[in-house]
Amino acid sequence: MMAKSNGGQQISRQTQLALMCIAVLCSAAGVIAEERVTPLGVIGNDEYVWIYRTTKTTGAETGSVKFAAGQSTDSGLRFRVFRGEPFGGTIEACALRGENLHVFYGDGSHYRLRLAERVMSETTQDDDVPEKTTPGGSAPKAVCGDAESDSVYAIVPTDTALSLPLHIQPEVVASENASVTENITSNGSATNAQKPEPVKAESVVDRSVPQPKFSLVRYHRGEWQFVALCPSSLDVAANVWMATSKGEFAILYATVGESNQLMIVKGSETEWQTPSAGPKLPTSSVLSFFSEQRVFTVLACEKTEATSAPDVKSYRWLDGIWKPGAKFDINVDESFEFGNEIAAGMFGKYAVLAYESKSQETSRFWAGVWEMAGGSPTVEPTELLPLGPNLPSAKRTEMASIAIAIILSLLLFIVFVRRTPSLFVEMELPEGYALAGAGKRTLAFVIDLIAFSLVAFPLIVTPWMTSHLTPGEDIQREFTYLLEFNPDVTFEPWTKCLLLFVVYATAMELACRATIGKLVLGLRVASTSGKRGTALSIIVRNCLRFELYYKLAFLPLAMLVILTRNHQRLGDLVAGTLVIEPIKQPAQS
Repeated sequence: MMAKSNGGQQISRQTQLALMCIAVLCSAAGVIAEERVTPLGVIGNDEYVWIYRTTKTTGAETGSVKFAAGQSTDSGLRFRVFRGEPFGGTIEACALRGENLHVFYGDGSHYRLRLAERVMSETTQDDDVPEKTTPGGSAPKAVCGDAESDSVYAIVPTDTALSLPLHIQPEVVASENASVTENITSNGSATNAQKPEPVKAESVVDRSVPQPKFSLVRYHRGEWQFVALCPSSLDVAANVWMATSKGEFAILYATVGESNQLMIVKGSETEWQTPSAGPKLPTSSVLSFFSEQRVFTVLACEKTEATSAPDVKSYRWLDGIWKPGAKFDINVDESFEFGNEIAAGMFGKYAVLAYESKSQETSRFWAGVWEMAGGSPTVEPTELLPLGPNLPSAKRTEMASIAIAIILSLLLFIVFVRRTPSLFVEMELPEGYALAGAGKRTLAFVIDLIAFSLVAFPLIVTPWMTSHLTPGEDIQREFTYLLEFNPDVTFEPWTKCLLLFVVYATAMELACRATIGKLVLGLRVASTSGKRGTALSIIVRNCLRFELYYKLAFLPLAMLVILTRNHQRLGDLVAGTLVIEPIKQPAQS
């Protein structure tokens, strides 16, 4: 005699079909979104180097800036994850002032990020501080940081700069301090010493004569100040870079016109020298411009072919001439070719290069350290995991997304055509058995995961963490940020764990009709006829664990257990299996 399974409230077939389609298609949507990216950027000083990259998902209005913060260690240069922030727009300019990274966006917004003392990815009260908007409400033409004066210098339009307070010269400050000291000495207090009113720059600049279009300003202790007018040669400059060292400024710019050559002008806060010729390079080849041990340096890249190694060299201003260095030796794995993204900056007396390498399947980002003179790397390139994800190329991503959507649609078609009774009709079960509820199945799954982790961790997870993470107190936090910013890097261990779990579940259900979790709770796997499932149905059932598939969301597909009439997930529907439990008989007196 057969008994009917316990059924809940009836749901119309149309409603069930709609909900199941939504559940499966929502899962596939996670792989269809394609990520767009903007080029790499590198900024560094004597102690730190930051590498950043802006990402934006198709259809999203805002992007997320991903940073990799580098710091010297006993074993070389170590890059760590730094937080990704959902800022709108892309980074237009960056300046590094000590351990403070100043980030400027196209809309004029200005943020300051600071490395935590122990863990680079840890937030402190001084991290992610929105600073005062850039004068004029737009990104500056060029910026640079100066640790000695604890300031950030920027080039902005003169009309905007003249509305700022005038930067007081150091000798004036010294005389004022002496006056304050004298007042304190004579009166016993500083009550007579009054802070002078800030003087606007427009009061000392003659507006009756034409002035240069751009001016030099500085950001110091939360305030923007006018420093000096820039040379008029910058009025028609196409691209501008700026560097500073111990009070000396250098501005590298490209002229507009047929010549389109690089020029450099040096000066101080009081006067500028006559512009001179810069290195003979195409404007588009300049990667960065900075001062390395008071030597102004240009890092440039000329690529001969799209996939060839980039021709990166340094050009240093020594003894009044630009001296080129040797080519930087950059090598990648034979299965990869060079991508389009490359950036460079300084790190103490060294140069740091960040670049992209591509294969047919993935895109990876690397950073290495070279002597300024070029040649072989001092520190071999390290993969920048924080700047991921290592996404497949757009074409392959789209093809994979379409393939998964087709497979899921085909499975749904098979289920709707061949397994209609399973969807809408209560199945006849062996006497004394009922369908296992969603709660017990979930608890059994949790028990299986705990038992499985005892094997998977020492075999797969621990070796992977040892090779990808830095041992120490912050390993848990670093792993959390790695999962957040670059989940694709976990694809290999996840796939190995999934395959091992499929083998475990299949072997247990073939031998015992249940996994460890089901055995503990008294659950069994059976065919829709109530008999023991065939070997083929057990294999199919476990191979279609889409709720565990790397790219698919867990919740939508898990909802099929609730939406279907006989509490079946996708693998059960295709394989024609059920999960049942014995009905507890009431105790007889």
